[in-house]
Amino acid sequence: MNNGTLIQKKTEVLRIWNERRIVALPEDYYNALILATVEKLQKEQESNEYILAAQVVGEIVAGMDEFIDYFFLEYRIRQLVYKGVFEIKGVPKSMRDYRIKLK
Repeated sequence: MNNGTLIQKKTEVLRIWNERRIVALPEDYYNALILATVEKLQKEQESNEYILAAQVVGEIVAGMDEFIDYFFLEYRIRQLVYKGVFEIKGVPKSMRDYRIKLK
């Protein structure tokens, strides 16, 4: 069995390149980083205003050494909205169309 076959048998939707191999991770792996980033951005504001989802994604990607898909991070933000972790203002059709803040 080659590596391609092993990857195909994995059910995880998130995979990263780590130490010269592909590692499957739980879908919510980046949730803590997303939460910490939103908290940091909110503290940097003068007021407790909503933050553009695209700004959160950009901040995360800029601070990472490895590649992560923007759309995956935005998907995870929407999942956190749906779970009630964030308040939302706008329509979550694209990351430039809505803002979030911690509840």
